[in-house]
Amino acid sequence: MAARKIPSKAKDLHNQLVAELHDHINAKVDEHDFEKLKHRLKLKLTPMDLKTCNNIIELTDKLQKRGHVQPGKYEEFVKLIECIDKNWVDIITEKGEKISEIIDKANEPQVSLPVEESEKSSESKKRKLEEENPDPIQCKDGPSTFQKTPSPKRKQKSFYRKTGKQKGLALILNFRKGRNGTERDFENINDFFQNTLNFECHVETDPSKKELEDFLQETAGLFNNKRKAEEYYCLLVFIMSHGNKEGILTDDDKTISLDDIVSYFKNDKLKYFAGKPKCFFVQACRGNTPQSTVDVSDDKTEVMLDEVVGHISIPTDADLLLTYATTPGYYAYRRPAIGSWFFHNLIDVLKRNYQDEHLEEMLIDVKEILAHDAEWQTNEGYKQMPCTWSTLTKRFSLVP
Repeated sequence: MAARKIPSKAKDLHNQLVAELHDHINAKVDEHDFEKLKHRLKLKLTPMDLKTCNNIIELTDKLQKRGHVQPGKYEEFVKLIECIDKNWVDIITEKGEKISEIIDKANEPQVSLPVEESEKSSESKKRKLEEENPDPIQCKDGPSTFQKTPSPKRKQKSFYRKTGKQKGLALILNFRKGRNGTERDFENINDFFQNTLNFECHVETDPSKKELEDFLQETAGLFNNKRKAEEYYCLLVFIMSHGNKEGILTDDDKTISLDDIVSYFKNDKLKYFAGKPKCFFVQACRGNTPQSTVDVSDDKTEVMLDEVVGHISIPTDADLLLTYATTPGYYAYRRPAIGSWFFHNLIDVLKRNYQDEHLEEMLIDVKEILAHDAEWQTNEGYKQMPCTWSTLTKRFSLVP
């Protein structure tokens, strides 16, 4: 039997239903409920599938990959949701029926016309085409022909959801020891996100390693509350510090790895933020050698050399973005008068473009400026190139 055709409209409605279901279930399910859901799916998913699923999004993705859920087929979704919210059973059923109707209509057998009627139909189509395209296109080797260019179907671009009452959450970790100019970075970040974008900003300045771990633990615990998490649509973390290959240096000269910092906010730890974008911006320098100055031309101010943390892990969770001031093993630069090259240009680009572009587009603008603008190079011609790893699954807009 030939596979049924799934029209694009049905696929779009299916993706919309799945996204809405993700958001709804994530807001309802606690850890105990999630384990119950996994137990219900023991006959549908393999033990390895269930073991690797840490949230509802991963669970429903597995159901789709295994063919248990697809456009027009929602029995497993109904079983999954009926123990949490029976009202949503009706919603799934109603939308599922609409999607099924679209699929059925697209797969109806075509009735063949008799030859005479078929010829009349062809003539009718030809006349209609000529009426729509009155200007003929002359061909070199034959009579005039008419050309109609079909309009390409464009898939609707998807963005992370944000309700009118939700706001962004930002954590700012600022280590000032021996880092002239970092206060300018802090002021620029805090002012833009708090005053322009109405983010809720939490700041930790010069913590020891223990104080930083306590801050991260308390913050993750505070926002891993279902009701509290519903107030926010994203999480941004800004890190400004000295660093080495093992991680960033805290105020007591101890090291904490970037992987450890990120781990507090992964989907298995911050489950009520699953499906929401979580972005990390890192400016870290080597702290165990004296900072050197670079001679620059008269129209530029003093430049300090920063070296980014050498070890970077690629994120495996969905909806994570990690942005570093420069590529591993290369220097980043900071000017005491304006702050770091990276954060100075990042905030400048965001201010100018956040209403029209999504975040990853703007990060490309930042890279282009630092790569090609002569203002951002040393007198010896050295440049800086930020790098980004992303598992964002949608476009992320910062419009408040």
